[in-house]
Amino acid sequence: MSFKEWRDWQKAIPWSLRWFVYLVFLRPFVDRFYDLKTISPFLSPLYIVGALTPMLCLVALFRFRKKDTIVSDRFFNFLAFIVIIAGIFTFLINGFDIYSLMVFFKILTPVLLFPFCRILIRSKEDLHGILQTFLYSSIIVIFIFFYEMIFGGLNIEYTRTDIARYQGGFADLMNYAFYITLGFASICYFYLIKRAKKTATFRSILLVVLVGALCIAALSKISHLTSYFVFAGLLGLLCYELFRASRRILILIGILLFVGYTLFGDQLYKSNIEPLISRDLEVVGGERAETQLFHGRLGRWENMLTDFKGYPVFVQLFGVPF
Repeated sequence: MSFKEWRDWQKAIPWSLRWFVYLVFLRPFVDRFYDLKTISPFLSPLYIVGALTPMLCLVALFRFRKKDTIVSDRFFNFLAFIVIIAGIFTFLINGFDIYSLMVFFKILTPVLLFPFCRILIRSKEDLHGILQTFLYSSIIVIFIFFYEMIFGGLNIEYTRTDIARYQGGFADLMNYAFYITLGFASICYFYLIKRAKKTATFRSILLVVLVGALCIAALSKISHLTSYFVFAGLLGLLCYELFRASRRILILIGILLFVGYTLFGDQLYKSNIEPLISRDLEVVGGERAETQLFHGRLGRWENMLTDFKGYPVFVQLFGVPF
């Protein structure tokens, strides 16, 4: 949709739902004030948003009750019940304090956001409006990234292998990873929709290529292995859809990927990917213990699985708080 169509769409939404659109748009600003929590949780915009979000979701759920239900709603409602009970146990175990309240809101938010989004997104137009809002908000993140590229990292974290990771002034590099992967998925989705309607132009495919190149540049600066795999998976899905629709465009993208890999692939692998998987390769080669696989997560999984097997069946089914 055009900017005018997007503006008219969000204005037509009731305020009890429209706040979420504004939250998606303003999220990059909100995220940058994470460190204010060290002064007071009541000064942190993230904490304020974290507390208001479930409350505003509840207001919308009471005002706009869904009349239509699907089979998955029953399973989700059962899961929601277990999650809410687990949240209540937080207060019984740790007492009623700011930390327990924070954990409770964090647990409760996904449970309320799912039915809220079922109410907000009722058509393809609503879905496109939300995705376009996210892309508009990503422009802010792009400017932050370019600033770091030119003037140096605003907030740099180092991996276990001393690789510098840009965080963009956010609390964690996952903010960058989130915008990279979902932004690329959104751009690809809009392009495929245009192809299906036969309204795609050369500018459309050029936009996909430019966004893809920008995502790869950002990935090289955050050095997050999972994000590499997610991006590669999205790129693979795009190529699969293009192969079904037009082999000429697939050939064009293949040539661009081949040229890019020839020019930068080896350097990117040796400097950003190989150090991240070197310890896992040592485990496979027998140089390290198996418990150190996946950055030590396998050892944690084994220990926690042993504890889990010792719990009663009721606890295994309904959660550790029981």
